[in-house]
Amino acid sequence: MFIFLSIIPFLLYLLFSIKNKHMVYFFPIFIVCAILMGGNIGNPDTGIYFDIYYDTNFFMKDVGFGALVYISKNLFAFSFDEFRFITYSSCLLLLFYTVCKNTDKPYLFLLLFLSYQFFMQTVYFRNFVALCIFCFAFFNLNSKSLINIIFRLMLFTLACLIQKSFLFIIGIYFISYFLVKSKLLCFSYIVLSLILGILINFDWFYETITNLLSQLNLSGLDSFLERVTNLGRIINWGLAFLNLLLMYFVYNKGRIYIIDYKSYSLIKKIYYLNISGLCALFLYVLNPTFGRMLDNIIFLSFFAYCIFLRCFLSHLRLSKKLLIYFVVFILLIGVFYIRIINEGYFESIFLNLFNNNWIIFGGQSEGIWVEDKNKNLSASYNFLIAKIFLRTNI
Repeated sequence: MFIFLSIIPFLLYLLFSIKNKHMVYFFPIFIVCAILMGGNIGNPDTGIYFDIYYDTNFFMKDVGFGALVYISKNLFAFSFDEFRFITYSSCLLLLFYTVCKNTDKPYLFLLLFLSYQFFMQTVYFRNFVALCIFCFAFFNLNSKSLINIIFRLMLFTLACLIQKSFLFIIGIYFISYFLVKSKLLCFSYIVLSLILGILINFDWFYETITNLLSQLNLSGLDSFLERVTNLGRIINWGLAFLNLLLMYFVYNKGRIYIIDYKSYSLIKKIYYLNISGLCALFLYVLNPTFGRMLDNIIFLSFFAYCIFLRCFLSHLRLSKKLLIYFVVFILLIGVFYIRIINEGYFESIFLNLFNNNWIIFGGQSEGIWVEDKNKNLSASYNFLIAKIFLRTNI
């Protein structure tokens, strides 16, 4: 059963790749990504997901993910490693299909994705599943027909059920619709976001915000509201404004170089999504772990960059094209250093991705409570939070 279900995404991918000339060279990359992401057994969050999978209680923290676990474990009797591999393969199928349907130069997306998001999303298991579902709905079901709207909202809901932090992404998605309609409202929103980001540095405002967020009674949230960071805030703020600046350039220049209305419409939506995402500036002060929200926004921005670069580069001479590629390469190296090396993930995530893989080297995942798979997950979850705290306390 495992062999049959795991090969379905590969067969589907091969099927629609034949109809698209750009997809043929994507297939071996798809296989490599599926093996590396789905077969990884030693990343920092493997233990907690292993314990979630083998816990006798239903995973209520994110009921959508809990349902996936329940179906995989009880209906198909998959092991955790098999479940992870099939899930990553299926999500990559959704993602690559979305990329090839909405961009003429999918290799540009690969260049951006493999720079650092690929490594981080290997750890962010639930986040990657929810992100691929959201991208599929956002880019492929964007017409105004009633059926598309219903299916889009259904997939948005599913993404939130799998990873509740996507309530933030869905929230700024709807906020962006209002910002498009009024320049005054957009300007006021930016100013308010900046003011919140500055005020959160003051103790009285920090205590007020953390008390309000604590009232939400979200599991594990208190562990992320324990301190104000310095370097972590600066890094996330810098990346947020750099990405917004690049999106502003793409949005404005896109009017000149992009003829296709649908493509420019997508860029416009992503640009205003970046603006509405500025409301998270104060969260980066609370804890750099909230930076994964920024990573999701940047991930969506990759689509806009690919659409724009395809049109923009066609108007440039070879020398200028090479210069653009060089600048992009330097930016990606910089982001890789900030996100992977500077934050201490080079060994635990980057090297681990290539050194610990059950498909290539054998072995299997282990939980935090290996001796008792049915142990209550509360202690295991607290252990993970403590590990994240130590990892991000910069």
